[in-house]
Amino acid sequence: MRFAAERARAGLAAAVLAGVPVAAPAAETLPVPSVDFTAEGSFASGGKMTVRHHGGVLRLDMTMPGVAAPVTGYFDLAAKKALMVVATAAGPMAMEVNLAEQAGFGVTVGQGERAGQDTVAGEPCAIWRIESGRAGEPAEACITGDGIALRTDATVGGRRQTVFEIASLSRAAQDPAVFRLPSNLPMMRLPLPPGGGKGPARPAP
Repeated sequence: MRFAAERARAGLAAAVLAGVPVAAPAAETLPVPSVDFTAEGSFASGGKMTVRHHGGVLRLDMTMPGVAAPVTGYFDLAAKKALMVVATAAGPMAMEVNLAEQAGFGVTVGQGERAGQDTVAGEPCAIWRIESGRAGEPAEACITGDGIALRTDATVGGRRQTVFEIASLSRAAQDPAVFRLPSNLPMMRLPLPPGGGKGPARPAP
């Protein structure tokens, strides 16, 4: 059981860190969603996701290659925090991520510069150029006028690729209960402090 839990923890950490860093300071604040919606998308890694938004919180339900259990992420866009939850043999486990340090999964917060227009999944969107904080590895996000990130392109390991893309999108009212954070879960924060360590469980609002 302990071995299974460690494998799940490692898989979740890999999933969290597989994204694109948030923007470094630049010209304008990147738009964030201003409407309720649900969308289906995929990652370059082969993962699939359903993303929903309500009241400044994104919920992402993801299946990731190499991670046996689905991963659910709760992204508080104003606080720039994310809670990633995965089921393990030992029970559900959560990891908290500071979006000022790590991000991805089509979540874009911070600053960027407008760099053109495109269309993704039939939706017009503005291209935002984002300095990722990794030398020579900038990112671009295509974001709708109401703040929905539809695609992220990035240079990863010297190779340009689409790391996230929405295939279908529906703007519709969402059930607030779906976005309520789970409470009393064993939690680890990423990046971990020296020597590791666990923080207190984060209560639901």
